[in-house]
Amino acid sequence: MRKIVVIDSGSGGLHILKECERVCGGCRFVYVADTLNSPYGLKSKKKLKKIAENLVLALIKKHNPDLFVFACNTLTVCTIKHIRKRFPSFVFVGVEPAVKPAQKFGGKTIVFATNSTIKNLKITLKKIKPKHHKILRVCYPKMPELIDKNLNNINVLEPLVFKIFQAPKYQTAKAVVLGCTHFVAIKSLIKRALPNAEVFESSLAVAKRVCALINNKSTAKNKIKILSTSGDKEKEESLKKYYKTLSAK
Repeated sequence: MRKIVVIDSGSGGLHILKECERVCGGCRFVYVADTLNSPYGLKSKKKLKKIAENLVLALIKKHNPDLFVFACNTLTVCTIKHIRKRFPSFVFVGVEPAVKPAQKFGGKTIVFATNSTIKNLKITLKKIKPKHHKILRVCYPKMPELIDKNLNNINVLEPLVFKIFQAPKYQTAKAVVLGCTHFVAIKSLIKRALPNAEVFESSLAVAKRVCALINNKSTAKNKIKILSTSGDKEKEESLKKYYKTLSAK
């Protein structure tokens, strides 16, 4: 079986894992929630590079995977170029905000992401933004942590989501790009807060890329293992419970 390690700071990457499991067969997935270093969103690029390097080194020694998935926008935007150079014999698939697909709607597009992602994605956004297209960058630093803490009762965050997007300039947006994989958990809440906007995220696109790279057409059942770097069994159980809920949808 092909072994694939999927990395995120917490629960966000489970949405990508779900899509990977759906489109790939006969794989052994090891999901690693880096709860020891989370949250990533306010850390510097330099700090994140060091975290990623140490994490990848440890996972190579322990699992020696065929492929790594950085199922975190912040980790991808801030570190993946460095990591690919540092470990040239391994394949790394990342995830970035799906701004390009959202552009077809024109008008305003909200990019809802962590502080580190928005800060380090600025050049990319400027490069691809046409003159008639306006990018609104939105960040709520504590949101990934709040999602991890309320995985099995996500609706309690609805008042906060409505508060974040209540400004008139957000209400007229045509599209919302989820620039953090954690935010897929609150996608339905965002759609309620912004009923006239299309919501975009990259989970399926990443999964299809993974499947193409491993070139595995097996229909055999996948094996899933969910771990946390802190070794916190309570957090691991919470992640497993949430993934079970996701898989049932």
